[in-house]
Amino acid sequence: YQILIVHGHEQVVEDGLDDLVAYGKTKNVDLICYGHTHHPMVAKRDDLTILNPGSVAFPRGGKVFVPTYAIVDLGDDLTIHFYHAKTHACVDDLVLGSQTKRRRNHSS
Repeated sequence: YQILIVHGHEQVVEDGLDDLVAYGKTKNVDLICYGHTHHPMVAKRDDLTILNPGSVAFPRGGKVFVPTYAIVDLGDDLTIHFYHAKTHACVDDLVLGSQTKRRRNHSS
């Protein structure tokens, strides 16, 4: 896997992910990890997986207002799970909502 890690402010992620995706495509990566908004999420755009793990110390609004982090498993399939930063309980359902019920593997 090729992974790109950026803060996200230069790609103006608060206005959407288009610039971030375009930048990731120029780097030929599989996974883009970004922060800036502190809103945990995972999305698939074309062949890219986009991850914001949230914030362990300063969660900001959005639909999830708990401190979070993500663990990425780079096995045969790219798998991502979200956890509460204080209790370490899995919070996939809270972060992903109906996506988790559909599938926990975010590789396709």
